[in-house]
Amino acid sequence: MACVCASRRVDSMKLRILAVLAAILAAWLATDAASQTTGTVVSCTYSKPTLTCDLSGILEPTWTPTSAIATPSQTPSPTLATSTPTFIATASATGTPTYTPTTTATPSPIPTPPNGNSIASILFDSNENCVKADGSTSACYQNNAFSGTPLAPHDGALCVPSGYSWARVADVQLAQPDMEHGYVFGTGWGVFQWPCSAGRTVTSAGVTVSVQNVRAYALGSGGWKQITFSPKWCSLTNTETNLNLASCPLGGMTGPTWAMPVGQVALHWASDHNSLPAGTVCGVTMYQARASSGVVLADAGLDWWSGSSNRGAIVGRYHRLTTEWQWINASTCSAAQITASPPPLQ
Repeated sequence: MACVCASRRVDSMKLRILAVLAAILAAWLATDAASQTTGTVVSCTYSKPTLTCDLSGILEPTWTPTSAIATPSQTPSPTLATSTPTFIATASATGTPTYTPTTTATPSPIPTPPNGNSIASILFDSNENCVKADGSTSACYQNNAFSGTPLAPHDGALCVPSGYSWARVADVQLAQPDMEHGYVFGTGWGVFQWPCSAGRTVTSAGVTVSVQNVRAYALGSGGWKQITFSPKWCSLTNTETNLNLASCPLGGMTGPTWAMPVGQVALHWASDHNSLPAGTVCGVTMYQARASSGVVLADAGLDWWSGSSNRGAIVGRYHRLTTEWQWINASTCSAAQITASPPPLQ
């Protein structure tokens, strides 16, 4: 009887051992399968005589469906090359960018006026000097006589007495006003005159002359002061005597357009008399002129005034006019004075 019981205990022990081994084997197989498919770690606990393992999520793997249509993660954008003209990309209904050319406004440089005035032009129009026979340079008219080759001659001959100091070139007569004796006013002026050929005036009928941008300045101790703004007086004059003959046709006293007289007659205009700045050392007259046709000469000048008495300051160089505007100048200032302190030009 004792042997039978012992045998049964042995058989029972064997069965328990086999069950444990079977459970361990099953758990190992499940763990291996899970690690190969999902990488999940199986947790097991052993409580004699039972081995318990958590196999959830392994025997019934989960599955998450994915969209069959892949959604792009990045929207490509066009790269625009820099060129002229430039383009702006605009989205369209089809998703394809369209390109609209744009115009980049480039500011145009301010154009230089044709025949723009300059200090060099003022000095040239006021140059009264000649090159003498000995190579020296000095005023063309000295001791009431003309000698030498002009550095800046008139553009044409004038039918005036040869003894006039300004017959061939400009003439600075009185650079600085005699303010101590009452010459404290100034006026700018201009003359239109026909050219001279073989001692006779060459005239044409139906010719008009015009002026614009009329101005004269005086340089005082405080700088430049404008003393002429526009023509205020005009007269036809005898070219040999400068005597006034008649009023100016078409434009009257103020212009700015007049009809040129036919014959040996000049058209002379001037501004009103305005006060000079304190310490005036010199002055300048400038204006633009043109002629409708024909051949007309024009110059600028300046006078110093005291009451009804005047003294000529300068007679400038005569220009041959065309149908285009050109600057006419006359200045009593030296090159050093006008360069160191230029007057307003435009």
